[in-house]
Amino acid sequence: MLRLLGLGRTEAVEGLLREALDLMLQVAGAERGYIEAFEGGDGPHVPGRWWVASALSEDRIEAVRRSISRGIIAEAMKRAEIVETLSAFTDPRFAARESVQEGNIAAVLCVPIGHPRPVGVLYLEARQGGGGFGPEVRRLAELFAAHSAHALIHVLQRQASSPDPTAALRSKLATEEFIGRTPALARVLEEVALVAPLNVTVLLTGPSGSGKSEVARLIVRNGPRRDEPVVELNCAAMPDELLESELFGSVPGAHSTARQKIPGKVKAAEHGTLFLDEISELSPRAQAKVLQLVQDRTYYPLGASQPETADVRLIAATHRDLRERVAQGEFREDLFYRLNVMEIALPGLDARKDDIPLLLRAFVTRSCQLHGLPELEIGTDAVAAAIETPWPGNVRELRNAVEGAVIRAHGHGTGTLEREHLLPSGGVPQNSDGPALYDATKNLQRRLICDALQHCGGRVTEAAGRLQVSRSHLYSLISALGIKTRSED
Repeated sequence: MLRLLGLGRTEAVEGLLREALDLMLQVAGAERGYIEAFEGGDGPHVPGRWWVASALSEDRIEAVRRSISRGIIAEAMKRAEIVETLSAFTDPRFAARESVQEGNIAAVLCVPIGHPRPVGVLYLEARQGGGGFGPEVRRLAELFAAHSAHALIHVLQRQASSPDPTAALRSKLATEEFIGRTPALARVLEEVALVAPLNVTVLLTGPSGSGKSEVARLIVRNGPRRDEPVVELNCAAMPDELLESELFGSVPGAHSTARQKIPGKVKAAEHGTLFLDEISELSPRAQAKVLQLVQDRTYYPLGASQPETADVRLIAATHRDLRERVAQGEFREDLFYRLNVMEIALPGLDARKDDIPLLLRAFVTRSCQLHGLPELEIGTDAVAAAIETPWPGNVRELRNAVEGAVIRAHGHGTGTLEREHLLPSGGVPQNSDGPALYDATKNLQRRLICDALQHCGGRVTEAAGRLQVSRSHLYSLISALGIKTRSED
């Protein structure tokens, strides 16, 4: 411990802190240890700007940070007191937390570093041989924390002067709605800066709620067609029988309601940008017509005998793996290659954990302004909950959950948004985005039809009888779902 006394007076503080943590684990008989420093001493209101782990997999830093209980860390930071438990997964203070249950976390000693306002924490977990950490280990941990405070402040000061990886890109792009400073976000902005000035077709991929529509608008706003129309069509929300006329328009007499020429989305986007969201849901017939548009910039309105030309920039998006869809015969390979000139893959929120506190603060402010409510403080337990909770609906789900949390917090008459406001049902977000009903319905239809066709040897007429639908309706479903059949005898 003597070397710890000189930590604040050396430039090699990171290495010495790591060495001191290893030593602390040996002295304490702990299995795992972790130190995290928080910018400005505000605790996990902002991402930890520096951390070091011992006896944990350093090559997978996000896995390291999920392996510990952020709820226990938040408690120590909030109270500026030592938090100790013999068994976190049976302790009523922490047992409900997902990180505790998943990690089967037992004994924990968490000591705030810095006084009176902590700048970080020392976290020791799972004493070897069972049992808790005794008074002597606690005394040594307090001594460690007292002498490492200056070192952590030194580290934070150096970290604060390091460049934001998104800063240079933000100076080029109008990125007000893009909150964060993680390398994952920087990579997206770098790709946007590359493609925006060009007229190239762009394919946006990534999980639902990751911000594909926002990225599409960012590309348009920074491109040569920024002052021209931007027309969006969600291919998953449009029935197949209506999509063709909606997209390409129709001529008089093309269908029962077409008494005059009706322009489609392509015509409305002339000289501007056409954004096709969830393009993976197009039927085979619609895929063929979109291929012609992408390839030749020509298209046929429904019922027309002559093609029309289109001057549009095309941006497409999907949350599905198009390569897998191509391999399964559900998406045209030639269309995929035409769309995939430049692909921008958006990360899910699980790859942007350090952005969550910044997003949380921004969404709280935005929700308060939207509903005309006073600004709220954010409790450290709420920040920890936001970080440790999985958000399958990504940024969109977090934004919706925060809006509900703001309303609950004000309804309870408190000036601080706490964990119970964000997760009122315990550890599960109320607004959790499960599979969309539309997607689930299509998947069920596909499975039922494929099972019936297999049972009937591929004979559509027999399969229609088995499914109790008309033969023509089954043919329409087969076409819409991209199911391959053999020709009937």
